[in-house]
Amino acid sequence: MESKHADWILLTKIAFPCIVGMNEDELRTPQALELELGIGLDLDAAFGGELAHSVHYVAALDQVQFIAEEGRWRLLESLAGAIARHLLREPAAGEGRAAIDRVRVRVGKPGYLAGRAQPFVEIAREKSWFGAAPSAPEPGRTRVLELQHTRHSGAYHVDLGRGAEFALPDGVCALVLSGRLERDNGRELTRGATLRGGESATNARDADARLLAVGRPLLAAL
Repeated sequence: MESKHADWILLTKIAFPCIVGMNEDELRTPQALELELGIGLDLDAAFGGELAHSVHYVAALDQVQFIAEEGRWRLLESLAGAIARHLLREPAAGEGRAAIDRVRVRVGKPGYLAGRAQPFVEIAREKSWFGAAPSAPEPGRTRVLELQHTRHSGAYHVDLGRGAEFALPDGVCALVLSGRLERDNGRELTRGATLRGGESATNARDADARLLAVGRPLLAAL
């Protein structure tokens, strides 16, 4: 059930270069991308000073930038949809944030039309738009949930049950959202760590883990 309060956490004037667009010059040269993000949830519980009842906006910013930079999205619409679905899904245990009721994403390429206009896409969605998400996988199993899929790019949540291993295909990168994973060499991966194509991670702990995987269409590569 969505909360009765329409509180917001706002991130404005987010800007960084990345590959985004359909034209040849856009696919070859990074351009400035601008984002505005509104995260809606009931903040009553956060008044007491516990960040777990709110959203860590630095982590949210890192995740949104990861989706944008690693996706090489052709359309702003696809990027906006991937960001919205990622944020609206119920957080994994240990992710360190509260569930979100609604999200507003505004994304644009302000310099692309050389001053003639500033193209932006803005979407607003509520939790019910995401739909029902599957439960955590059984021990030893991995579940891939598609957030956004196009012919060229995709964004996914990869949930690893206890003891499960996941190998990233070439062209896919992953960001650890929750859990404590191990690389092939035994080094630990904690929240915020990244993996690249060709690397693998094992959930050797007692709790489930979640990755945010972005890049080439993942399900076709498995």
